[in-house]
Amino acid sequence: QLTLHRTEGPRVGGLSNPGNGALYGRELTAGFEFLRFNAGWREIRFGLEAAYGYSGGFSVRESANAAGRATRNTAVFNLCGILPPVVSPGAPYSGTFQGPGPLIELNPVTTSSVQDDGVSRFDASLETDLHTFKFGPWIEIPLTGRVTLGLSAGYCSVYTDADFRFTDTVTYTTGAIPNSIVTGRVRQGGWSAGAFAQVRVNYDFTRHVSAFFGGDLQFNKGRKFGDAEREVRLDFGSTYGGIVGVSYKF
Repeated sequence: QLTLHRTEGPRVGGLSNPGNGALYGRELTAGFEFLRFNAGWREIRFGLEAAYGYSGGFSVRESANAAGRATRNTAVFNLCGILPPVVSPGAPYSGTFQGPGPLIELNPVTTSSVQDDGVSRFDASLETDLHTFKFGPWIEIPLTGRVTLGLSAGYCSVYTDADFRFTDTVTYTTGAIPNSIVTGRVRQGGWSAGAFAQVRVNYDFTRHVSAFFGGDLQFNKGRKFGDAEREVRLDFGSTYGGIVGVSYKF
């Protein structure tokens, strides 16, 4: 005989962490100037740039509980002489509902049901590394002899290397239904397309070396991943950042 159990009871439906936080990283940008012209005393420059940025260690940990009444249904089926996988080393069997191959009875020989009060606890953690790629035009406008205003905008794509782990534990009051612990792990990478805009102020120490500071706005689409047990949704939305660094022109 084959005995199947199905338990329906309390379960944490989902977790949400909409909070904001700062994430630090590094970025390397390479640009090419292809046009410059004079507007009054200002020499305005245009070009294209590409950038790669990395931010690691983005971490989220959440837990939640749910309580309720649980029902455990048990059904016993006649194997009709078929050897189960624990007896037959040639298993698993394969086939269709119509055959060919071994078939068991669809109607159970016996059924039973028990109930108990249970508490479900769900613990989850998400570790993510972000790789950012940017590409677009830029413009630099002199403000004084050494200070220039830089503007850039264009396409931005974020690659997320995400590691999601969870533990789903259910305990019951009287022991009529066995306690259960389900653990899982999903690691997956993927792209999220978007756009960016950046403004920066440059101060030239020499003809080749300068320092800059500024800020940028970035927007990327969200993405989903997961397995049969749980699904993770990353919602990037709008990201605001501050930048500071040095540049070398040649």
